[in-house]
Parts: sequence; structure tokens; C-alpha cells
Amino acid sequence: PPPAPTEPEPIPRILQNPSFEFDPHTHAYFYMMPTDWDVQEDGHEGTSGNKGAVVARNGNSPWGGLDSTAGEYYAVIQRKGAHLSQTVAGLLPGRTYTVSFL
Repeated sequence: PPPAPTEPEPIPRILQNPSFEFDPHTHAYFYMMPTDWDVQEDGHEGTSGNKGAVVARNGNSPWGGLDSTAGEYYAVIQRKGAHLSQTVAGLLPGRTYTVSFL
């Protein structure tokens, strides 16, 4: 008999809170540091305040009415020199991974 089909190996979740859904939201946008993300501004890592980061709900007109297509929220970077980052973990040596952004 032919060999039994094998299930594809599960893809590890390497990003935490990738669609910015982990924080409780009730408004159209929030000046905040998203859970599990580091926010840096002008080369200084942010540990308090929002450091130029905003989490916006899809369709929010003050932020262009954008739609993330993945979840209900997306991140906005408001200040010059600000960026979001996260340490990626759980990767295996010798494997190829692709990270893409919507």
C-alpha cells in the first residue's frame, strides 16, 4: 500500500500580537504601546508612554480609513524616527522563513 499522507509540519507562531488585537479597545484609535511590541523613537527604546505608536481600528477616518485585512486593528507610527520591533523566537537553524507584511 502507498504510504499514509503526512500532515504538514505546523508553522510556529513567531510573532506575538501580530494583528494588535491583544489590548482591550473600545475607541477608534489609541495612543499606546501595543502588547508584546517594543517601540523606539530616535534610537531610544520605549518602555513607557506610546513613543509615537498608535493602534487604530479598521476604517478609522482620522488615520485614512485603512483596513488591515487581518483582524480589526493596525499600527500607526506617528513620530519621526519611531518604529515598532519585536524579537522573533522559535526558529529552527537551517530552515528558511519568510516574513511578510500586509
